Amino acid sequence: MELELFSPSLVDKPYVVVFNKMDLPEASERWSTFREKLQSEGIEPFCISAISRQGTQDVIHAAYKLLQKERQRMKETEGAYLSSQFSYSCGQPQ
Repeated sequence: MELELFSPSLVDKPYVVVFNKMDLPEASERWSTFREKLQSEGIEPFCISAISRQGTQDVIHAAYKLLQKERQRMKETEGAYLSSQFSYSCGQPQ
Protein backbone atom coordinates (compact mmCIF):
# COMPACT_ATOMS: atom_id res chain seq x y z
CA MET A 1 0.00 0.00 0.00
CA GLU A 2 1.14 3.56 -0.61
CA LEU A 3 1.03 4.40 3.11
CA GLU A 4 3.49 1.62 3.90
CA LEU A 5 5.98 3.01 1.41
CA PHE A 6 5.65 6.46 2.96
CA SER A 7 5.81 5.32 6.59
CA PRO A 8 5.44 1.70 7.73
CA SER A 9 4.08 2.83 11.12
CA LEU A 10 1.02 4.37 9.42
CA VAL A 11 -0.22 1.00 8.20
CA ASP A 12 -1.35 -0.07 11.67
CA LYS A 13 -3.20 3.16 12.41
CA PRO A 14 -6.93 3.60 11.75
CA TYR A 15 -7.83 5.44 8.56
CA VAL A 16 -10.66 6.52 6.28
CA VAL A 17 -10.22 6.26 2.50
CA VAL A 18 -11.86 9.04 0.50
CA PHE A 19 -12.20 9.38 -3.28
CA ASN A 20 -12.58 13.09 -4.08
CA LYS A 21 -13.64 15.14 -7.11
CA MET A 22 -16.86 13.22 -7.75
CA ASP A 23 -18.16 16.36 -9.44
CA LEU A 24 -15.84 15.57 -12.39
CA PRO A 25 -17.07 13.08 -15.02
CA GLU A 26 -13.82 11.08 -15.08
CA ALA A 27 -13.95 10.58 -11.31
CA SER A 28 -17.50 9.27 -11.50
CA GLU A 29 -16.42 6.84 -14.22
CA ARG A 30 -13.55 5.50 -12.09
CA TRP A 31 -15.42 5.28 -8.79
CA SER A 32 -16.90 1.79 -9.25
CA THR A 33 -13.56 0.22 -10.11
CA PHE A 34 -11.84 2.01 -7.24
CA ARG A 35 -14.55 0.99 -4.75
CA GLU A 36 -14.58 -2.65 -5.87
CA LYS A 37 -10.79 -2.92 -5.62
CA LEU A 38 -10.73 -1.56 -2.08
CA GLN A 39 -13.75 -3.55 -0.96
CA SER A 40 -12.00 -6.72 -2.15
CA GLU A 41 -9.22 -5.79 0.30
CA GLY A 42 -11.70 -5.25 3.15
CA ILE A 43 -11.66 -1.44 2.93
CA GLU A 44 -14.87 0.59 2.66
CA PRO A 45 -14.06 3.80 0.75
CA PHE A 46 -16.14 6.98 0.64
CA CYS A 47 -16.71 9.20 -2.36
CA ILE A 48 -17.07 12.95 -2.05
CA SER A 49 -17.12 16.18 -3.94
CA ALA A 50 -15.45 18.69 -1.68
CA ILE A 51 -16.57 21.57 -3.86
CA SER A 52 -20.27 20.67 -3.60
CA ARG A 53 -19.85 19.01 -0.18
CA GLN A 54 -21.52 15.85 -1.46
CA GLY A 55 -20.64 12.96 0.85
CA THR A 56 -18.57 15.02 3.28
CA GLN A 57 -20.96 14.42 6.20
CA ASP A 58 -20.58 10.66 5.73
CA VAL A 59 -16.80 11.00 5.94
CA ILE A 60 -17.01 13.19 9.04
CA HIS A 61 -19.35 10.67 10.68
CA ALA A 62 -17.05 7.73 9.77
CA ALA A 63 -13.98 9.57 11.10
CA TYR A 64 -15.82 10.39 14.33
CA LYS A 65 -16.85 6.75 14.83
CA LEU A 66 -13.29 5.64 14.14
CA LEU A 67 -11.96 8.15 16.67
CA GLN A 68 -14.47 6.99 19.29
CA LYS A 69 -13.44 3.34 18.74
CA GLU A 70 -9.77 4.24 19.02
CA ARG A 71 -10.34 6.22 22.22
CA GLN A 72 -12.22 3.28 23.72
CA ARG A 73 -9.46 0.86 22.70
CA MET A 74 -6.82 3.13 24.24
CA LYS A 75 -8.86 3.51 27.43
CA GLU A 76 -9.20 -0.28 27.74
CA THR A 77 -5.50 -0.82 27.01
CA GLU A 78 -4.51 1.87 29.50
CA GLY A 79 -6.85 0.42 32.12
CA ALA A 80 -5.37 -3.05 31.71
CA TYR A 81 -1.85 -1.61 31.93
CA LEU A 82 -2.63 0.41 35.06
CA SER A 83 -4.32 -2.58 36.64
CA SER A 84 -1.27 -4.77 36.05
CA GLN A 85 1.03 -2.04 37.39
CA PHE A 86 -1.08 -1.61 40.50
CA SER A 87 -1.07 -5.34 41.21
CA TYR A 88 2.68 -5.50 40.69
CA SER A 89 3.43 -2.45 42.82
CA CYS A 90 1.36 -3.90 45.69
CA GLY A 91 3.43 -7.09 45.53
CA GLN A 92 0.51 -9.18 44.32
CA PRO A 93 1.36 -10.28 40.79
CA GLN A 94 -1.45 -11.94 38.90
